[in-house]
Amino acid sequence: MDEKSRSLAILVDGDNISHNVIKDIIDEASTHGNPKIRRVYGDWTKSNLTEWKEAANRNAILQIQQSNYTSGKNSTDGALIIDAMRMLYEGKVDGFCIVSSDSDYTRLAIELREQGKFVLGIGNTGTPQSLVNACNRFTYIETITANGGVQPVGRLPSVKTVSAQGSKHSHEWVGMVTKAIKELSGDDDTWVLLANVGNRLRAINPAFDPREYGYVNLHSLIESHPDKFLLEGHEIAGELSGHKVRLKTSEA
Repeated sequence: MDEKSRSLAILVDGDNISHNVIKDIIDEASTHGNPKIRRVYGDWTKSNLTEWKEAANRNAILQIQQSNYTSGKNSTDGALIIDAMRMLYEGKVDGFCIVSSDSDYTRLAIELREQGKFVLGIGNTGTPQSLVNACNRFTYIETITANGGVQPVGRLPSVKTVSAQGSKHSHEWVGMVTKAIKELSGDDDTWVLLANVGNRLRAINPAFDPREYGYVNLHSLIESHPDKFLLEGHEIAGELSGHKVRLKTSEA
């Protein structure tokens, strides 16, 4: 489905995510679809969510009250999961954006994907790998905020990248991109569409993100290593419709 026509439900665990980053999160989610539904879950009678109320109102997010019925127990995840499943079976949206770093949402993400829905996860770098891998795409909050939110095109200025594994180095992504190209080309060094490489990378690792390496998109990332990859425009019926890429051989 075209991302412009995809309707999304943004569901935020207010007990797990800071109100300070919600605007960046909404902007990020909006690059994957139209945020038709925006909800944040928490016990709004508690003083620790006071600032969240202001942020929710400012960003037109519906606040869903969920009291903790037992001391020491968090009921927010249960309320979010029930709402998501209701939306799924009522067919209200085409995809879901689960904003949390809590592994309790892993089963939900798996179920939504199995039912053919697009699942975007957004959480911090401490998010368990189980939740990351359960999503179609996963974006780390630190990546969004370190890069100053959603950027247009090109190289990011003065980026200090952040990840669960520490600083990112070019050899890490070069290996992943090389693997993806070889899998698509049949290991014979033929040209493949850049868009297909991106899809393959995200299938290998839902959290793959060029911004963690200091680049806004896959094109600018690959373009930074002309010693490894060749890029050129791809035409269909005389119209430039994208780019294709291949591994650079000693003869190229």
